[in-house]
Amino acid sequence: MTTVEAIIYNQPGAHSVEDRTVLDIKDSRTIFVPVEGDDAVAGVAADLVGEGVRRIELCGALGPRAFAKVRAGVNDEVPVGVCTFGVESVAGANAFEARLMSGERVSVALLFLAEGANPETDEVTTESGTALIRFIPVPDQAAAAEVGCGLVRDATADLVELYRGIGPAPAAEILAAAEGRTPVGMVLYGRQ
Repeated sequence: MTTVEAIIYNQPGAHSVEDRTVLDIKDSRTIFVPVEGDDAVAGVAADLVGEGVRRIELCGALGPRAFAKVRAGVNDEVPVGVCTFGVESVAGANAFEARLMSGERVSVALLFLAEGANPETDEVTTESGTALIRFIPVPDQAAAAEVGCGLVRDATADLVELYRGIGPAPAAEILAAAEGRTPVGMVLYGRQ
């Protein structure tokens, strides 16, 4: 049986159905769904649940307001999480946002767990304005740490977000390797 999960991310000018990226790896389907701001996010999330999505995670650019809207919009039918950044990444996340808004070229890496994934061959990229968005599946926690550390050491990602169960241990390793240069966020779940 295939597990279907969605990651909703902010992408100005995007269409939430036509501009989706779908990755099927082993018994797992991850749907990356762009939305333009948080106004439509609750409706998009409700549609995803209707399509069979069993977990929804939101990118850090959408934040707590969108998180509350989605939770209310799906009536707790599925778990909903939001990517957040610790205090050690706040300044970097703000600097990233300023660079993005000024039109500077930036690279975002969204790492997510997918059993059986090969990060080198299963990675998919998309462009949004001046942002390169990299969807990078990893097979386990150790691979998440290895890939994430490589991205920040090599300065090939200006922001890293961790999804689909990548835990605090890999996040801590990536943060240590980043040495304050690259903001790193991970998904948290909460109750209303």
